[in-house]
Amino acid sequence: IKVTSEDDPTLSDVSNNTFSIIQSLKIDAYPNPTNNFINVRVSDVVKNVNYSVTVYNRYGLKVWQGLLNTNNSREIRVSTFDLPNGIYFISMTGGPKPISRTFIVQH
Repeated sequence: IKVTSEDDPTLSDVSNNTFSIIQSLKIDAYPNPTNNFINVRVSDVVKNVNYSVTVYNRYGLKVWQGLLNTNNSREIRVSTFDLPNGIYFISMTGGPKPISRTFIVQH
């Protein structure tokens, strides 16, 4: 493990500095391609955090939005029944940095 300072990466002695660990959000979207629904599952999350889950079409237009509270669940199901065939993007925000996944709707 290499430890460097966020303030000055050239420091050779970092014993007196403060560091923070940023946990990245990991999500899975399945089944992909999908027909009627897609499950979005998060792993390695902190309890009681609200994540905003947004689905965009290939033109960047928002087609669905919801919340996932990790105190209650680590998974959310999004209906794709009314969405036309095509490529879509799931974006999750609320953690240290936003993350997205691509999925295909194929009826």
